[in-house]
Amino acid sequence: MIWGSILDNTNLVEMIENMDADVVIDDTCVGSRPYFNDVKITANPLDGLADHYLTHIKCPRTFVADYSALEKNHLDDLKTRFGYLGEYARKWKVNGVVMEALKYCDTHGYEIPSVKDYLKNEGLPSIYLEHDYTPGLIAQLKTRVQGFLEIIT
Repeated sequence: MIWGSILDNTNLVEMIENMDADVVIDDTCVGSRPYFNDVKITANPLDGLADHYLTHIKCPRTFVADYSALEKNHLDDLKTRFGYLGEYARKWKVNGVVMEALKYCDTHGYEIPSVKDYLKNEGLPSIYLEHDYTPGLIAQLKTRVQGFLEIIT
């Protein structure tokens, strides 16, 4: 599975799949993330779209914290925020997660430690890749992904 920020260049996915690893599902900004929940039908269609976009898409930019509980439990918080990733992993039989973020996408960058904690608790190995649009970067990422694939297979 691939989790992360915008992935508008298919080179990373192609590189992973060319190493005989199937990307069975993604949870990225311009990938499957916005399409897993239906937009609710409302009297004003824009209200339904706005509600869907701002509250139902699981993205760091729209994270809404629940501060009603006086005692915070880190693991419970992670399950509330990222439990859908565990469901995806079980449904799609995921063996590992490639977490990626476009350089300077701070909203996703700040989430990496929490997502990594959640995945570790779920028994899912993960690797974090920060990338940009530099053409030569794919070779460096390939070496890291090869090592990760050797560990999980």
